[in-house]
Amino acid sequence: MDTFEFCANIIELEEKKLVPDGIISHANIGQSADYNEDQINETSIKAILDFGLLDVDQKDIEFIDQSLEFVGITSDMLVLDIGANKTKEGKKKYSIGDKIHFIPNYMAVARLLNSKFIDKKFE
Repeated sequence: MDTFEFCANIIELEEKKLVPDGIISHANIGQSADYNEDQINETSIKAILDFGLLDVDQKDIEFIDQSLEFVGITSDMLVLDIGANKTKEGKKKYSIGDKIHFIPNYMAVARLLNSKFIDKKFE
């Protein structure tokens, strides 16, 4: 069993195109997404979480739900692709206000414990 777990709140859910319209450029943190032009008319549900690079680097945390996919990060928000947002039984999987759980590595734990913007809960 892992000693630390990091949970973030879903603050927005919206269906979006897999391939965005317009010109795609690098984000302010030097990253841009890769897109498959064959998926130009397909959509999926995107979730925005309430943390960003000021709190922890996404490379230092691992999704507990392996069906989630990282899309992008800013200083204070992280975006995930949650696919169709359905369970195997066809029910809605995530809603606004739900928590997404992560396993943090050592560096993530160090940053999260030192962040004044992250609530800490000891059990």
